[in-house]
Amino acid sequence: MKEGVEMKRRTTWAFGLILICLFVAGIGARSAFRRITQHSRSGYTLTSEGKQYNQDGTSRRIFVETRYVSTNGNWHDVKEYDGGMVVNTFGIVGQGVFARRNADNNLSFLSSYDQPSPVLTAEGFQQHGFLRTETLLGHQIFVTNPINTPQVELYNDPLLDGAVIKMVHKEDTNTVVIEPLAVVMGEPSASALLMPTGLQLSYDTFNKVHKTND
Repeated sequence: MKEGVEMKRRTTWAFGLILICLFVAGIGARSAFRRITQHSRSGYTLTSEGKQYNQDGTSRRIFVETRYVSTNGNWHDVKEYDGGMVVNTFGIVGQGVFARRNADNNLSFLSSYDQPSPVLTAEGFQQHGFLRTETLLGHQIFVTNPINTPQVELYNDPLLDGAVIKMVHKEDTNTVVIEPLAVVMGEPSASALLMPTGLQLSYDTFNKVHKTND
């Protein structure tokens, strides 16, 4: 029984890192629109829910997510999984993207983060994988399809600097949807964006991902 619980925790942690990497990849993909940016950045707090929908009609909630985004480009993402695990991810400009599981004594380095992606406007989403427009949280949303990833749809919000506020990831047996629940505009508190210090830095996840891609 203990081995089964531990395996489930490891699977959830791995799945969480996949979602984080997809989110980070979405940030990187937006750099293709570098020529579209002249207005100031938005600060906001976004609350979302991740659910898995199975072919047999059943569904389950995977996590609740809160994303704090600063006007300076730094961000902090908190995923609270139904199984009890909590994953904190931090994007710090000039330092990188880091993840911490529960109260672990180390930070996992996920990627570099040299500068915030450009502020995007609506015109930029009408090219490069544009699919359609929808309305979420009262905002006009541009749905796009990442290059070479037909099973994923990203819902980009121009009012939030082009941020991905919804994601649909379709697999053979299920579909995972990260759905926005609420957004509060304005700069988050400094404490909400603060990354813990004094922890050991681990490159294991980064090395595994890049080894797989080699």
